Amino acid sequence: MTQNSREHIDIGGSWQIAFDPEDQGLKSGWTKGGWPEQNAQPIQVPAIWNIEYPQADGVGFYRTMFSVPDSWQGKHVLLHFEGAIYRCEVWINGKFAGSHEGGYTPFWFDITPYIQFGVEGILIVRVTALSKSKTVDGMILEQTPLSKQSWYYVYGGLWGNVFLESCPMVACQDLIIDPDLRRERAELDICLNNRHEEFRQVQLVLKVIDPRGEVAYYQESQVAAPPGSAHFMYTLPIPRP
Repeated sequence: MTQNSREHIDIGGSWQIAFDPEDQGLKSGWTKGGWPEQNAQPIQVPAIWNIEYPQADGVGFYRTMFSVPDSWQGKHVLLHFEGAIYRCEVWINGKFAGSHEGGYTPFWFDITPYIQFGVEGILIVRVTALSKSKTVDGMILEQTPLSKQSWYYVYGGLWGNVFLESCPMVACQDLIIDPDLRRERAELDICLNNRHEEFRQVQLVLKVIDPRGEVAYYQESQVAAPPGSAHFMYTLPIPRP
């Protein structure tokens, strides 16, 4: 599996935002074609929204247009967020794609079922920020993992980069490396995700580069990846680590 099997498209820049202090956006269909153009304002992504709108808190709906190239057909398309404060809900072309809670960890969604390749799509993100003065979406600042924000400034928005990624039908989903310096080795747990409905033969190339830029270890391995996720374990000898 090679690194160049994935491509990325940054979709940050100038978006629109519509704040929703009365919590009417979902009821009014803002995610399904009823976007409130008269109330929408420009905003830069990535950035906390308080930079341009210092008094904003509570709920804000972000909106932008994006396009997935025809050349990505046959692959899965992932939508990545490097950070959003605090809770994030995502719609693609009016279809709900998923949600995430937590201000400082990256997250992603597989949006392949909701897009048309080569056709401009609509991305709407409902971001719920916490407040010192009120309950927002049933959340109280002091009762969340972000409770320390009650000590200082409370902020919200899409503060991290937002980008699209093309992902092969068989791809590395996760990699855990457990070094053992005393035994001069490293334990690898490679999780492969096979989106086909049948087993697929995959070649794994394991390479360790030392601080001088030289290859300290090299191994090629053929594995049969079943549909869904599967783990493959390896022990890599690393002399004099």
